Amino acid sequence: MTKPKEAITDLWENTFFKEHRTTEEVKNQAFQVHECTCSNWSALLSDCDFLRKEKGKWIQKHKSEKRENGIIHVTGDKPWSDRNEKFVNLINQLKGELLIIDPYYGLDTLHLLSKFPQKQIKLITSKLGSDEKEELIKKEVVRFKKEFKNINVKIYPKFYELHDRYIISENYFVIIGHGLKDLGNKECFMIAMPVEKVRDIVLSLKEKFEEKWALSQILV
Repeated sequence: MTKPKEAITDLWENTFFKEHRTTEEVKNQAFQVHECTCSNWSALLSDCDFLRKEKGKWIQKHKSEKRENGIIHVTGDKPWSDRNEKFVNLINQLKGELLIIDPYYGLDTLHLLSKFPQKQIKLITSKLGSDEKEELIKKEVVRFKKEFKNINVKIYPKFYELHDRYIISENYFVIIGHGLKDLGNKECFMIAMPVEKVRDIVLSLKEKFEEKWALSQILV
């Protein structure tokens, strides 16, 4: 059975919220399409950053970044919006545990991941960005780990083996053209491919991810 938040995200992606919808309409549509139930739909809808309430009904704040070709263009002209809207919208479409590879990390990596307290995330990284302050990062990592038990970050010792940045989820394989810590600062593309279209590649990458995970050390 689909989780309520995933059901709402799916309805949004399929333009259900292009028109104003009552909470009762959302409830009925979620059950009809996903056989999904929830004890408090109003609270859940209020928590969706892609929706707003007007005159007692729900409507989208902006269109879903989901595209037929799966390509999202990060222009570099809107570093705040690209990080906090485009990337967040993309991640909210991903289902299940997220496996992330990103060679470099920094304070903004933690800030970005903190936007997903409901997601189970494993990040393999390797080297602190050259513009980062190591002592500050160490203090922030301690604070971060106390609050975000759902996010695990490990350091892979062989930096030279990490190059491409990508995310593996249950439903999409995502290639990211820029590191998470600097996402939005320069032009890049995020390419999301349905897992069923690249299943052999995903299975191979998941196996290699777990091998690297076993050899990596917890970020402290």
